[in-house]
Amino acid sequence: MKRSIAQGEHDDRPASGLVGGEIKFDPELPDEKIAAIRRLNLGKVEKLYFEFSEEQWKVLDSLGVPGQWIVPDPEDANILDCSFSFSRGIENRFLIAWVGPEHRVNDVSSRSDDELLESLRSLLQRFTDKKDLVPKALKVKRTSWAQDPFIGGSWSYRPSGSKPEDMDTLSEPLGSELQLLFAGEATHPNYFGTVHGAFFSGVREADRILEHQKKP
Repeated sequence: MKRSIAQGEHDDRPASGLVGGEIKFDPELPDEKIAAIRRLNLGKVEKLYFEFSEEQWKVLDSLGVPGQWIVPDPEDANILDCSFSFSRGIENRFLIAWVGPEHRVNDVSSRSDDELLESLRSLLQRFTDKKDLVPKALKVKRTSWAQDPFIGGSWSYRPSGSKPEDMDTLSEPLGSELQLLFAGEATHPNYFGTVHGAFFSGVREADRILEHQKKP
């Protein structure tokens, strides 16, 4: 569903709503801002959290399973070969997988929890000859940033063809009375793609409003 934003309204939709054209403005945004939006993109990456029992984790340690590794993407891929890295969580007993790119994210998102658990076990068996001893994780939790209508992806990035100043252009307010302000990590030229970039952009716009209110 498309959402139109008129003067005086507030909208907290993510950058995906701008990039995907789901958010329309009345009146329309200036051409240079529309062009900057169209040159940006939103990445699609998901995270999987696999939990093991303490006893299972001890077995993995004894089998020499590494604490971090990068998975290739062969043509005969295991489901989780789409994960471009694995690492242990802050607490041992957890393996964290980063999944991408987009076509792999869509594949993993369509899989059942049991399919992912079996896929991880098969992947871990590559590290040892004692394959029967490799335990199956207890459960998996997953993000769903790409499927969430209020998120639509993971973070913004500058694809080929974008310009360094695009995020500055996107962050510029509209209207002599600051009728329309833009914030979010996609509007920060240095820290786009990060939580602190989103935070700093919010501080920037709050400061902008405060400075504007000081004017006679």
